[in-house]
Amino acid sequence: MADIKKLAASCVSAVVEEEDESEEERFDYTDSEGQDQDDSMLTVAGSPRRIKPWSFMDTFNPKKQALAIAREIDAKKGIKLELPPKPQPPPSDAATGESSTLSTIRRVPSGAKPPPSGHNLRASTPVEAPLENGASSNEHDQSIGEVAGQSTPLTLAKITSGKPREVQDDVIGVSKSSSQPTEDELISGLRRETMLLKDEISKLKAQVVQQNSIQAERDNQLKAMSKALEDRKNELEAVKMLQQSKDSQISSAMEQLDEVKRLLEVSERNRIQESETNGIMVKNLRDEISRKDDLIEEARKRLLEVEERHDQRREKLETTIDELKERINSEREAAFNELRTSNSEWQKRLDDKEAKLVAITEEYESEYRKKLSKAQDDLSARMDELHNVQKELKEKCNELEHKNSIIENAKKSYDELQSQHTSIKEELKMREENVEQLQKQLKNARSSQEELESSNGKAIKKLEAHIDQLESDLKRLRQLQKTLQSDTNQYKEKLQTIEKQNNELTRELQRSKSARNDLQSEVAELMRKLQLANTDNERLQNNEQLLKSSESQLRNELCLIRENLRNANDVNNKLQDEMQALKNEAELYRKENKEKLGTALYLNEQLKKEVESLTESRDGLEKEQKDIEAQLQESLKEKERLKALYAEANEIIKELRRSFESVQEELHEEQQAHENTTKNAHKIEEYSEDLSKFIENLTLFDLHIGSIMLHTFKKDHQITCFDPFLTAKNTDVVGFHCKSHDRKHHDLEKKVEHLNLKNQELLSQIENQWKILVESQKREISQQKRVIDGIEAKSKELDNRCQERELRCEKLQDEKAMMLKEKDELIQEKMALTNQISALKGSTMTDEQKKINHLVEQIEEVTGTISVIREQVRAESAENIRLKATIENKEAQLKDLQNKLKDQVALLQHQEDLENLLKDNRNELSNLQEICDRQQVDIEEKTYKLQKLQGDDSKSITFHIARQSRPDITKDLYDKLMISQVDSIDMVELQNIVKNLILLLEIPFNKLTKKVPLVAMYLKYERPIFSHFANRLHFDVFNEAIDMKRFTNEAYDQYTETHNMAAIKHPLEACLENLYQRLVSRL
Repeated sequence: MADIKKLAASCVSAVVEEEDESEEERFDYTDSEGQDQDDSMLTVAGSPRRIKPWSFMDTFNPKKQALAIAREIDAKKGIKLELPPKPQPPPSDAATGESSTLSTIRRVPSGAKPPPSGHNLRASTPVEAPLENGASSNEHDQSIGEVAGQSTPLTLAKITSGKPREVQDDVIGVSKSSSQPTEDELISGLRRETMLLKDEISKLKAQVVQQNSIQAERDNQLKAMSKALEDRKNELEAVKMLQQSKDSQISSAMEQLDEVKRLLEVSERNRIQESETNGIMVKNLRDEISRKDDLIEEARKRLLEVEERHDQRREKLETTIDELKERINSEREAAFNELRTSNSEWQKRLDDKEAKLVAITEEYESEYRKKLSKAQDDLSARMDELHNVQKELKEKCNELEHKNSIIENAKKSYDELQSQHTSIKEELKMREENVEQLQKQLKNARSSQEELESSNGKAIKKLEAHIDQLESDLKRLRQLQKTLQSDTNQYKEKLQTIEKQNNELTRELQRSKSARNDLQSEVAELMRKLQLANTDNERLQNNEQLLKSSESQLRNELCLIRENLRNANDVNNKLQDEMQALKNEAELYRKENKEKLGTALYLNEQLKKEVESLTESRDGLEKEQKDIEAQLQESLKEKERLKALYAEANEIIKELRRSFESVQEELHEEQQAHENTTKNAHKIEEYSEDLSKFIENLTLFDLHIGSIMLHTFKKDHQITCFDPFLTAKNTDVVGFHCKSHDRKHHDLEKKVEHLNLKNQELLSQIENQWKILVESQKREISQQKRVIDGIEAKSKELDNRCQERELRCEKLQDEKAMMLKEKDELIQEKMALTNQISALKGSTMTDEQKKINHLVEQIEEVTGTISVIREQVRAESAENIRLKATIENKEAQLKDLQNKLKDQVALLQHQEDLENLLKDNRNELSNLQEICDRQQVDIEEKTYKLQKLQGDDSKSITFHIARQSRPDITKDLYDKLMISQVDSIDMVELQNIVKNLILLLEIPFNKLTKKVPLVAMYLKYERPIFSHFANRLHFDVFNEAIDMKRFTNEAYDQYTETHNMAAIKHPLEACLENLYQRLVSRL
């Protein structure tokens, strides 16, 4: 039976534990990481997850098994379980009235106590049902209710509150006779039981939490009490220690009192012996007191002398320190003044040279611009002349056509006349006059033809001369352009070389200055450090010696004074004892004298002789008494004097103690100051190390600047410009690339493109006429290359000199290292170094002046060569013009001779020649006309292209047109957006801007105009709304705002590194994902 009870109890407890575990598993969201991932309310996509609802059937099977086991146990015992029918609950609470017939069953866990508020039908544990035969139950016949009372109740019984025993038995009999419940009623009862158990478990958990909180508060209180107890224990221990120390002091005082008592006893015993030696002791004491007074006075004098020496040494040290500081400051100021003066002189020289170079460059640029403007004016004038010549050619062509028509008419008339001449040979005589007239007409026609031919030849010659002149002008212009370009290139190269040389010179100057400053600063620092160290060491040594000597003297004097005080106290005690002993003896003597006088009165007669002797003895005793009284008075005076000396000694000891305490305080203050200085020095060293590390890791546009800054700071602390050091280390770097450089570069590119277009047009017209000029230019370029090679060789020599200077600087640094080792000879070596530096300064100044003069001479030589070349070009151009003029004259003479020869030819041949010439003229005119037509077509095509590129000006967007389409735009906004600058942009730049927009936004060109307003709406409205909403959520969740600026900067840095929009990992995504996860976890 016991095994069966245990088995049932274990099953029921297992069911309850499974319920508790299932509840804990269902409502615990922080057990494991997998559960956090799997049991979340939302899926990865953000949609709500389906959660399987809790079912009572999960825990029904083990309960069913437990009920079956209980029923089997009841059947074995012969107990029948009869459940009452399902009651109908009244509208009011059934637990408070007497009409409730069935009490709800409460499952009490194992170890749980019943509530103290009395029995209740809904909350009380079930009572054991009585047996049918009314017999009392024993241990073997134990009911299932007893078993359930130990673990979990499974029986159902009626309990009627306030009824007698018999009524209860009747009710139980009725319940037994009633029919058994169905499974649905069992299930509903079990569900109620589980709900009640859950409520009780939640209440118990709340009670446990409250008890835990109360226990935690109690633990905290206990901890506080334990701390207070420990503090009290510590205080008690301290009090005990004080009490022990006081006890020890009391015991020592008692011991001292015992010793004093013992000494008094010894003094009383030895009083008689010491009475004889009192005089001697008094004398010795007087001698000792006088000697000790002398010693005290000598100690005072020594102390005064020591203090005076200490003050003198302090004053000397302070004066020497002030003098050294003044010397160092004066030397520093003098050195800085020298450096500033030298720097100002060099800067003035460099500024003057830079101004000269700038003026020269400006002059060259102005000359170049003037020449370019002149050349452009000449070109425009020549183009105008070409247009005029073309017009004249057209007019002459029209005249020639008119004259050709006249000649044709003349030819026709001549043919008619010949036909008439053949037809009318017989009538020659009759018409000789007509023939003569006709001959006259023919002569006139011939003369007109000759005149026309001569005029045509002259016009053709003029045209050829014009064309030759234009060609020669074009050649001259191209030569001028080439010469100007070459001159500009040469000047630019020369300027670059001069700038490089100037930069190298400035670098050398700065290096020498920095080396000099480094040496001076290091020497000054070493001197200062050595002086400070020596002064500190001397001061500390003197202080230590003084303190040691003063401490030893004070200790000796204190010991002597203590010994003297002890001796004086002993002497005083002895004297007091002796005084008391003498007083007692005097009283005894007086008593004896009185007794003797009494005996003498009785024995006057018998003792007269004795009386006389006694009188004599009395006189002696009186004398002795007087002497003793005088000695007592002297001893009292000596005692007062000793008291005064003792007071003076105490005052001296107090003064010495005060001086010693002041010295100790000074020592402590100095130690604290030294410790503070050492701590500050450590802090400064740590800060300097952190700062040096920070500076070493500094970068600017992928250039390590930190090392350069540290190097320059080590060299000279007053350097504020790092340009030469940065350019010296990074030779590719010249300076910062500004927008002004881009603008200048863009303007130069435009000018170059414009000039290239002009040059291409000119070269396309005259390509074959440049070979000779190219060869001559190549020769000139080779000559210029030779000159440049010479200049490069000179620059290499300068580089070698710079390397030699660097080697010298390295040698100087080695010498500096040697100087650091030789501390004793710093002053002499400093003088030698200053002399060397002054000598080097003078040598560097003279060398740099020579270099600059040499460079100026080279520049003057180059300018002289350029002027000579220009004069040669001018002379050659004049000779070419003169030769062309002579050639034209000779050609005119030859043509005149040819015309004369032609006149001598026969008329028929002359007519045939005239016809051939007319055909040639026509062909040439047709060719010229074709060329003119082609040029006009080209011009029209170019104008059409230009118009097409420009577009319709009426459709261009202005402020008024933009205001019509966008009435919210104001003039200030229009000017702020710099829309007017778009009109000055090149077509290629506009195309590139549009292409970059298409590539960045990934919008096709046909959809760009539609999508751009959407992008603007997103940037102006949607993005701020989204960001504001996310920022508010982020602030409410994390109590901080989203750092959008930092996120955009990081994304932009990624884009600038890769220029790939697809490879950007925006940090905002992780931030919003974290926000989403936090919101999900809260929901």
